[in-house]
Amino acid sequence: MRFGASFEDQDVVKRYIHRAPYPDEVFCKIVDLAPERRSMLDLGCGPGTIARRLASQFERLTALDASRAMLDLGRQLPNGKAANIHWMEGLAEHVTYVGYPYDIIVAAESIHWMDHQYLFPKLCNLVTDAHIFAVVEGDEACQPPWQTEWEAFLARWIRYATHRPYQPVGHEPFLRRYEEWVEVLGEQYFISKPIVQDVDHFIACQHSRNTFAPSALGSAMTAFDRELAELLGPYATENKIEYIVKTRVTWGKIQVNTL
Repeated sequence: MRFGASFEDQDVVKRYIHRAPYPDEVFCKIVDLAPERRSMLDLGCGPGTIARRLASQFERLTALDASRAMLDLGRQLPNGKAANIHWMEGLAEHVTYVGYPYDIIVAAESIHWMDHQYLFPKLCNLVTDAHIFAVVEGDEACQPPWQTEWEAFLARWIRYATHRPYQPVGHEPFLRRYEEWVEVLGEQYFISKPIVQDVDHFIACQHSRNTFAPSALGSAMTAFDRELAELLGPYATENKIEYIVKTRVTWGKIQVNTL
């Protein structure tokens, strides 16, 4: 199976709406980073989380994803029918792009799924000289009250689902491999306002992630859900939990001179 192909699965896509939103300041930062507001590429857009929110800020936006189901979902969500959003289906490394030259390319929770040796040489020909390449990462609960139990839970279930050891958030070196192709100019962290979510929706959100996709857990999915519900129970009030999200925005320029 192609790396990241689980996001083409309807069982994953229908749960994607339960992911926590990025802090509002993330979107303000993206707009501030853009040298111009003519054209933006939302790379590996999923349901267009970035493009839909910024539709009013750019003349044209290209929202690209390999998953037709994700694009279909994006079109149904707020601003999904904005006339200046062009939804494109295809692999980032091989698709024929439209809407360039791009002033800014944003990859939100997506760049690690792509083959950089094919992707970046292609992107460098699609951007303006003053372009910015920005990576957005972090839509999971940050240091919630159940953190200790959560890490023990992840350690067990990640090994079960992937046969690999658990690496805490911020310690996954593969997430930053793109820096071999990007001259990093800065990064900034943003903290969300408290997010209140139904326990059932928090659990459903975990199945929108590649590691815990229904296809990865198989018959163990019921046990996963039951164990997580029991873990969260003591921290819930009327079946709702509260947490915050910490999101990192890293930005720079594609290193044309190294390609």
